[in-house]
Amino acid sequence: MQVEAIYRQGRLEFIAPLKLKHDTVRVLVEVPDAEIEFQADDQGLPPDVIARARAMREALDAIRDAPLPPDEELPEPTQKQQDRWEAFGLRENA
Repeated sequence: MQVEAIYRQGRLEFIAPLKLKHDTVRVLVEVPDAEIEFQADDQGLPPDVIARARAMREALDAIRDAPLPPDEELPEPTQKQQDRWEAFGLRENA
């Protein structure tokens, strides 16, 4: 069962009241990456390695977040790409 909670100063507070059968319950919490503050000291890596990793992550984020080019600027598909699209189409209709 998924329930919504708010993390506040080391504690999880359920949005809606929830009565649990046991005093101790193991849970899985999903936290958005943007809400986690990574500290280099905790990872035990040299500062230059952390700096390179951050630079790579920023470069990848820039690629992921870049807008797609307009259709008219895209190159023509190769024969291999067309063959693959056709094969996928055949699989969908099978």
